[in-house]
Formats: sequence, C-alpha cells, structure tokens
Amino acid sequence: MKTLRNIGIATLFIVALGLAGHADRTNEIVNSLNPHVYELIKGLGHDTDSEIAKEYMAHKEYYDTLSDKNLW
Repeated sequence: MKTLRNIGIATLFIVALGLAGHADRTNEIVNSLNPHVYELIKGLGHDTDSEIAKEYMAHKEYYDTLSDKNLW
C-alpha cells in the first residue's frame, strides 16, 4: 500500500511539473509577441494565451513577416 501511495505522489508531481512547464512556455511566447500580432491573433477568435501561443507557433513565419514589415 505504501508503494502505491508513493507511485501516486510521484505521478502527481510529474503532472504538476508538466503543467507548470506548459504555462511557462505559453507565457514566454505570448510575452515576446509584437502587440499588433497578439491583437491580430486574438481577433481571429483565439481567446486564451494558450490558444494564441499555439496559433502563433503554427504560423510563426507568417506572423514574424508581418511584424518585420510593420504592416500595421
């Protein structure tokens, strides 16, 4: 029974680390975005920072090109 409890605790710890890592990565991406790119992606219907980061990473070259050319 003690071993099962330890396995459960270890599993919860690993899951917590994974969630924290995802949140840190999302914040890093969103905080580095040009404000215009952030608003453009948000205007496409991506409401959460996680969705915005996912959309940006899926089309990074496109959004970076817009940002580099200052097409605002």
